[in-house]
Amino acid sequence: MTQPRVMITRKTEYSVDSDLLVYCLNEFDKTMPGMPAMIKKPVQQAFDVKDFSGKLKESLLLYPPLASSGKKVAAKRVMIAGIGKTGEKEDRFDLFDRLREAGGAIAETCRKTKSRDVTLCLPDIKSIGPEDTSRMLVEGLLLGIYQFDKYKSTTRKKEDYPGIRTLRIAGVKEEKPVRHGMSMAATAA
Repeated sequence: MTQPRVMITRKTEYSVDSDLLVYCLNEFDKTMPGMPAMIKKPVQQAFDVKDFSGKLKESLLLYPPLASSGKKVAAKRVMIAGIGKTGEKEDRFDLFDRLREAGGAIAETCRKTKSRDVTLCLPDIKSIGPEDTSRMLVEGLLLGIYQFDKYKSTTRKKEDYPGIRTLRIAGVKEEKPVRHGMSMAATAA
């Protein structure tokens, strides 16, 4: 299995054509910053009926409506990934581990949906900054998607998941620290 190509995109996350668009939400954060209204509405409904609360490893998979006018989500699926509590009082290293676990949960969804092109919208976590946020999420995702297939037979089946081809990071305000975090994650994984 080859390492996916990890890059930053300057396009808005909902305009990137991908198999899976991922938003990360803090526990009980109903504000959902940066999310388009057509996605906010079903997520808000899930919050209201307590099907989703943003807890760690909790996820919600949506299929965006085909909009004839206005904003259209280009991704085939939208995943809302819970990352737990991310407040100022949270321990920095616990938060790192939770973000890695959230990245692993995203990888599991990628495997289930056989997503090859993934767009990840970085959450704004002020207590650790964009470099560590991108590093931990990407590291968890890359480690979670890894498959050791050296001794696997060479006959591939259609249902075998070949892994992520492209991981795009969207919603980036500061490119340099995010780029550095991504390269550190790729090195660690």
